Amino acid sequence: MKKTILLAVCFFMQSLLPAYAAQAGKFAYCGGLLKFNIPDFFDKPSIEKQSGPITCKDGFIIKSKVGNKKETVDIRKSTDYFMMPKDFNEEFLAQFKENYPQRLNFSYNIQNKNGSTTVLTFYWLDDTGRLKKIDKEFYFGKQDSMSAHLSYAANPNDSNDVLFMNALEQLFLSMEIDW
Repeated sequence: MKKTILLAVCFFMQSLLPAYAAQAGKFAYCGGLLKFNIPDFFDKPSIEKQSGPITCKDGFIIKSKVGNKKETVDIRKSTDYFMMPKDFNEEFLAQFKENYPQRLNFSYNIQNKNGSTTVLTFYWLDDTGRLKKIDKEFYFGKQDSMSAHLSYAANPNDSNDVLFMNALEQLFLSMEIDW
């Protein structure tokens, strides 16, 4: 019963995320190379400091306002580095379903003229069927221009960890390249 309720809450939270991605007022990273919303959960000044002409690199560090959580978003100028083959998702999920039966998989892809975002989510269960870990892979890219990637594993018993992971998803869903 608890597992069913927890999974229902996870899926409900994920259904709300695309609405956040449509909001205006996006932050222009590296002079507009990449635009995205910075969720309130993150330390916005630290991201802004990394976006100047001298500090602009092939990635940026995201820090949470609460706790000491931080992750690096990798950015590449060519999408070949992170783009997945068309049938990658189905093959990958089939392979892991066979090898790891105690794992639930969820994925989606959102495409528009400003880029494509793919989120792969893996819910790891213990032998009793209780949720023990959540892994997410975030990909964003636009054909022949650039891509961004981040992997994150969250402890479902740590609310700040889950909030950090959801804020990362909001950030990736809001990404766009408009050139």
